[in-house]
Amino acid sequence: MRSLAASRIALALVLLLDLAKRLVQLGSWYTNDGLVPNHTLLWRPSFTNDFSFFFLASSAPAAVAGFVVCALAYGALAEAPYVTGHVLNVDGGFVTSRR
Repeated sequence: MRSLAASRIALALVLLLDLAKRLVQLGSWYTNDGLVPNHTLLWRPSFTNDFSFFFLASSAPAAVAGFVVCALAYGALAEAPYVTGHVLNVDGGFVTSRR
């Protein structure tokens, strides 16, 4: 049981570190002022069945709010051992959203 808790905490730390690294280039990748605006990805997706929660964010404050929600979900992964299954389902949605 302790190894499961340690691996869950390690996974949460890796995800939070990845999120912090992406925060540096938030304007380039997650806003309409960046390389590919979200309405372009919605109008003509590059992949079939492409989905991201960040398609809802078109400005920097909206993207920061999305990052805060992601950080809370990733932090819950390390904090709550009794809801691991539910938290993993939510975190899986955010991990696929960051593509």
